Amino acid sequence: MITRSDYLNKKSSHEEYYGQFVTKDIRNLVVRVFGKEQLTVEYHKNNSFNGINLYKRDSLAPLVYPHLTRTMKSVGDYSTLCGAVCTLKEAARQVVLEESRV
Repeated sequence: MITRSDYLNKKSSHEEYYGQFVTKDIRNLVVRVFGKEQLTVEYHKNNSFNGINLYKRDSLAPLVYPHLTRTMKSVGDYSTLCGAVCTLKEAARQVVLEESRV
């Protein structure tokens, strides 16, 4: 596991750090709420998913807090709205990249 300290000391990328918290359930949640087509369009616009409705995206955070609370604690971090959004965006990125490989 990549620790928070490793991430802050640039021993891992943003994608690697938040990617370790992404689960199949989180990827499925992102797909159910936004759809693969919208995720793909948003990714190709600027690959940060900032075009996705902020309220809708942020409202998913509480759904992933229980998972993030456990896993983030194990690497010296804690669950925040920012951490949840970064994890959700990384899940969306993974979905888009998986689709492009199919």
